[in-house]
Amino acid sequence: MEDTLLLAGPILRRTERSRVCIWLATLEAAEFQAKIYKKNNDLSPDEDTLTKEKLTVIGVSSQLDNQPETVRLGEQLYITLLTIKPVDELFPKDTILFYDVIINGKNLDDLNLIKGQKGLAYPGLPLPNFFIPGKISNLLHGSCRKPHGRGKDTLIEADILVGKTVNDLKQRPAMLFLMGDQIYADDVAGPMLDHLIKYGTKLTGWKEKLPALKRLPADLPLYGRTDVLTNKANFTSGYSDNHSMTFGEYAAMYLSVWSDEPWKDIPLDADPNGIGANANKYEEELKALTQFRETLPNVRRLLANIPTYMMFDDHDVTDDWNLHRKWYNSVRANETGRRIVANALAAYWVFQGWGNSPEAFSIRFIDAISDHILAKKTTGTLAKRFDQRIWGFHRWGFSLPSNPPVIALDSRTEREYDSPEGPARLIDRYGLDWIRTAWTDIGEPRAQGLILIAATPIYGYEPLEFLQKIITSFGIPPTKVDRESWIANRDGFGSLMRLLNNEIQPDLCLILSGDVHYAFSSKAEFFSDGRSLLVKQLTSSAIKNEPKQSKYLNWLSRLTERTEHRLGWLPDTPALIRFSKPILEFLVRWNLLKSKSKKNTFWTDEITGIIPKGKDGLLYTNNNLGLVQLNSDGTIEHKLLTESGDVVTYSV
Repeated sequence: MEDTLLLAGPILRRTERSRVCIWLATLEAAEFQAKIYKKNNDLSPDEDTLTKEKLTVIGVSSQLDNQPETVRLGEQLYITLLTIKPVDELFPKDTILFYDVIINGKNLDDLNLIKGQKGLAYPGLPLPNFFIPGKISNLLHGSCRKPHGRGKDTLIEADILVGKTVNDLKQRPAMLFLMGDQIYADDVAGPMLDHLIKYGTKLTGWKEKLPALKRLPADLPLYGRTDVLTNKANFTSGYSDNHSMTFGEYAAMYLSVWSDEPWKDIPLDADPNGIGANANKYEEELKALTQFRETLPNVRRLLANIPTYMMFDDHDVTDDWNLHRKWYNSVRANETGRRIVANALAAYWVFQGWGNSPEAFSIRFIDAISDHILAKKTTGTLAKRFDQRIWGFHRWGFSLPSNPPVIALDSRTEREYDSPEGPARLIDRYGLDWIRTAWTDIGEPRAQGLILIAATPIYGYEPLEFLQKIITSFGIPPTKVDRESWIANRDGFGSLMRLLNNEIQPDLCLILSGDVHYAFSSKAEFFSDGRSLLVKQLTSSAIKNEPKQSKYLNWLSRLTERTEHRLGWLPDTPALIRFSKPILEFLVRWNLLKSKSKKNTFWTDEITGIIPKGKDGLLYTNNNLGLVQLNSDGTIEHKLLTESGDVVTYSV
C-alpha cells in the first residue's frame, strides 16, 4: 500500500469533545482502522524519549450512523473519512493526542510514513499528533495559495512554528483555518494543467466530456481554453486560458497542492508540444512549480498535525463565481457552465467540505456525486441528478462548539440579488436563519465571544472599497474590479451586523478573513437599535500570491490612517427620510454627526485601522499567514508569519 497513499498521510479535519475525523485519499480500496493515544499516566511531562510503547489507546475508529466512510470517485480515487470516538465519554482537552492509521494491517510506521522524506511526525515523536483546546489561545488562518503565484509558500512557516512548539500547548496553534482560494481553478499554470489532465485521467479512468462541447477538455491546447470558457460556458474570469474544467482536473489539483506524491507519478513536462508563443511563459511557470513542489512534504506534515477547516471562495470554482444575478442565471442555464461549477463543488466537497461537518451531507448527496462520476457519462439521469444536487445545496457553512465558538459563513452560494448586475447581499435571509440555528446549536455562549470566518473581509479596507464604488459608478463592469464586498450592498451588510448585534450579542465578534491579497487589522464598533457591538477584524492574505501592485497599496495605506464612519438605513425606513441619505452619509463619514444610533432609522459604525509595530502603513502586502493569539487579559495579537521568516505584529 505504500504507493496508494496520495497524500502520504491523513489530514485532521474536525475535532470535538466526542469525535475526531481523519481524512485520507488512496488509489485503491482498503480496510482502515485508526487509534488515538495519549502519554501513559506514569510518564513525566518532559520525558526525553517517547515511543509508541509509552502511549495508551484512548480512542478507536467507528462508523458514523448511516454515513459511508469511503467514497469511490474514480477507478483510482478513494476518499475515506475515518471517525474516531473516545473509549471513555470524552477526549481530554489540552493534552497532546497522538494517532495512528492502520491500512490493510499496516500502520504508519510500516508504511514508512513516520520518519524521513515522507515523515508525518515531527522529530523525536513517534506519531503525528494534535490537541483539543479547552480555550483557544492560538490559531492560524490565511487564504489565496496559488502554486505559481509570486513569492514563497508561507504554509512552510506554519510547519516550522508547529515543529518548534509541538510540546508547548500554550504556544502551539490549536487549529488552522483556510478561508478561500485553496486552489486557483481558473488561473492554472501551463505545466500544472498538463499534469492535471494526465493525473486526473488516471484517477477517474476516463477523459471526461462536457455537455454541449464538441471537443474533449483534454484535447484542447494548453493556453487555449479562454474561448470555450467565455463563449461556451459564460464564465468571466480574466485568467481562463488554462481553466480547470473536469472533475478529474479539480481532484488532481487538490491532491497536487497538498502532497508531492502525485508529482512523482506524473512528473512535470519540461518539453511540451504545441505551446508556441507561450514557451517562455511555460518555462517561467515550470520553474515556479518546481520550487513549490519542493515544499510539499512540509505542507503535508503540517496538515497531518493540526486540525484544519476550510471554506471556499471564488477561485476554488472560478473567478466572479455568483458575482451578481446575471452571472448566476447565465451560467446556471448553460449546460457547459453548469457542469463545470458542479465538478468544482463536488471536488470542494470531498477535498475540503466533508470533514468540516460530516453530518451535513446526506447519503443521497454523496451517492449523486459518486454514481455520476463512476458512470462516466456526460448526460442522462445520473448526470442530471449530479447537477441538481450540487446546485441545490446551500449549506456549506459550518460551526464549531469550541471556546470561543466558531461560525464559518458561506458567502458564495447563499447570496441574494437586488438587481441584475448590482452588488449582492453576501448572505440571504435563509443564510441568516442558518446563523441563528448554528448559534443555538452551539448553546449560545454569549460571554465567550464569537469567531466568525468570512472569506471576504466584512470590515474591508474602506478606501479601496470606496474606490471600487466610484469606478463602477462610471459604468465599469463589476467583473473588472471585483466589486463584491460586504459594504457594496449596504442593506446586506446591515442585515448581518444587526443580527450579530441585536440577537447573538457576543461580548466580542472576532472576524477572520482573507481574499484581498494583503493583510490588515482593524477594530470597529457597530451601533443600531440602541445597542453596540465590538468587532475586531483580522485579515491575512495571500499565503502564496503576492500582488504585483504592492508598492501602490503600501503608498495608499500610508495616506489613509484616519477613523472611518459609515451609515446605513434600517428596513422600512420612510422614503422621505431615505431621500436625505447623501447628506447624512456625508455628515457621518466626516464625523460631523455625533449621534451613534437613531433607533428604527439607521445604523452607524466606526472603523479604526491598526498600524503594525515598526511599520508606517496599515497594509502588509507580502505573502503571509496569520497567527492569532488570544491573550488571557483580553488583548489580541495578530502576527503575520512571512516568507522572509520575519513576524509582523498588529496589537488589536
